[in-house]
Amino acid sequence: MPAKSVTKDWLSQIDLFSGLSKDQRNKLVSLSHKKRFKKGEVVFNQGDPSEDFQIIQSGCFDVFLWDEIMKLERPLNQLMPGEVFGEIGVLTGEPRSASVRCLEDGVTWAWDHQPFVEFLEKNQKGGLALARTLAHRLNASTKARQIPLEHITAYEVSAELVQLLPLKVILQYEVLPLSRDGNQVKVGMVEPTNLIARNTVLSFLKLYGVEWVCVSRQEFEQFRDQQLRDLAGELAATDGAARLSISYDMAVDGFEGDDAPEVVQVFDQHVRGAIDSGASDLHYEPGPDGVRVRARIDGRLVDLAPPLEPIDYRPIVSRIKVLCDLNITERRLPQDGSMRIGFGERLIDLRVSCLPTPRGESVVMRFLDPQSRSLKLDSLVLSEPIAEWVREQFMHPGGLVLATGPTGSGKTTTLYAGIQARLEHDPTCKLVTVEDPVEYEFSGATQVQVNEPLGLTFSKVLRSLLRQDPNLILLGEMRDRESMGIAIEAALTGHFVMSSLHTNDAFETITRLRQQGIPDYLIASCLTGVISQRLIPKLCYACSSKNRATKETLQKLRQVGVVTARETPFVWTSEGCSSCLNTGSKGRVGIYEILAVSPAMKDAIEQGLGERELQQKVKPGDFLPMRRYARFLLDNALVSPDELIKVFPSQTERDAKTITGALKVRTENLPSKPTRQKKKSAGKRATKKR
Repeated sequence: MPAKSVTKDWLSQIDLFSGLSKDQRNKLVSLSHKKRFKKGEVVFNQGDPSEDFQIIQSGCFDVFLWDEIMKLERPLNQLMPGEVFGEIGVLTGEPRSASVRCLEDGVTWAWDHQPFVEFLEKNQKGGLALARTLAHRLNASTKARQIPLEHITAYEVSAELVQLLPLKVILQYEVLPLSRDGNQVKVGMVEPTNLIARNTVLSFLKLYGVEWVCVSRQEFEQFRDQQLRDLAGELAATDGAARLSISYDMAVDGFEGDDAPEVVQVFDQHVRGAIDSGASDLHYEPGPDGVRVRARIDGRLVDLAPPLEPIDYRPIVSRIKVLCDLNITERRLPQDGSMRIGFGERLIDLRVSCLPTPRGESVVMRFLDPQSRSLKLDSLVLSEPIAEWVREQFMHPGGLVLATGPTGSGKTTTLYAGIQARLEHDPTCKLVTVEDPVEYEFSGATQVQVNEPLGLTFSKVLRSLLRQDPNLILLGEMRDRESMGIAIEAALTGHFVMSSLHTNDAFETITRLRQQGIPDYLIASCLTGVISQRLIPKLCYACSSKNRATKETLQKLRQVGVVTARETPFVWTSEGCSSCLNTGSKGRVGIYEILAVSPAMKDAIEQGLGERELQQKVKPGDFLPMRRYARFLLDNALVSPDELIKVFPSQTERDAKTITGALKVRTENLPSKPTRQKKKSAGKRATKKR
């Protein structure tokens, strides 16, 4: 039987063409052509133009994505005879969303784009049947991705909802808040797979849980043209709405609102401004020109209010001390305290430090707001495959996982997010934590706060901790050899231990453990993973723009190893706007380096190999360099190149350090050269002997 006859009968069994008539299938067969592929041959690559779609007649094909960060393939699916691929790209004109490769010799029937579209235009009934089948496929695909397709007209979008995102963000990224239920916001996106758009929305909705849905571009454009501008006008008219008031956990006085004394109003204004701007700390700094009022926003100190006169500042210090139950008459010694405030529906803890200076007491308040801290790995690690890889590090039955980096790099938050993921995966485990201080409370966990003045040290708690029968142990920080030894002992006895360490990268962590006297065989036995990280300011999406990198910027990016010599990537920069207080950044984003300690790496550690030898031994699938993740952030418009350059030393600096270190090691064991005085003395002694 001729091949074309086989194809006609065969097409009727494929769901994509099941609604077509016999004549329509015959017409389609006449437009097709056969393709043969050898084992290992690539049918098309991700990003190629969608020039045709194909149906497998024989053989087996696999679908995969190329992961730019890991430089690895991510398998998605395997296709068998009778399955169709590439049809959606042909109809939409979008480039190939994945790569397809032949796993064994195979044959496909292919339909080119232009003849197939002409066939649909001439055969409307056939096109309708085909469109119906494709709609079912797309609906099933969106459900599988948990991104349902919704209609904007089914929601009452109010001005209050629209104000959750800047108007420029809504228009630029085609996103729209559709509804809000408490702290849960449903956001419609025209392109729900757009990573930049998602990160933009999350940066403005840090205090909310976000549910993603897909909306059609046609509906979005219709809403934009007919309703969005009017809603934005309502926002401008109601911009002077009343702001949330602050309440205190202890009743110090009965003053509230406009009836409160000026000192109360000024202090509340400073606290409210700091919380509104997402500050982590509020600083009062006495100096020769008055008392500066500054807030630490995204790691930077920014002036929050005009300087205060010393005479106006003293009542504020007294009020802070009363709220913290401190001694208001003591101005010569440091004092530490805490208070809890209510801000709308949120409860925020403030840890207060008072330090005497020649011009008055310097006061710093740290805001501990559980709602402002994201405890989801997906929102911390913005690359989906890397977030999954980090999650795997917290799923080991036993062993030791370390989060490393300098002070303020987000180590504790990463550990908390890992614990949250582990408890969601296995809620039956028992968690015991030892922290200083306890920054986040877990339901059902036993959490101990260190109190060194009373003798409740890390080491003392750890010695008693194993009797609590824990499955998971969080040690806030491994500070000395004793705490390291106890943590490693717990990991070796089947517990899963998480802790932090101050090191610069993953391989330096192994060196630090060795320097503390931990034997190589113990490190190799218990260490399962190292997550090294930094925090840098995230670009403000409301005022960022895409530009071609200047020669100077490119040179610096190449010097720090983020960009290769031949690459000239586009970069995103931000000039500053009212949304980001003219800083150009809004929020911070982590840069991660991940080392999964494989059996081969354990052998290398046990052999006592140094950092450079360990880096040569590690396999690409077990190690993600920080510079590779930094490039991912750069390409996805998450950070500016200037902020990225500050994180890494240049290649020349690293080479100089390496050479200096090598010379130091070589010269340490050499005998010291005699001074001129010693040489003369030696010459005199030789003369006397003669």
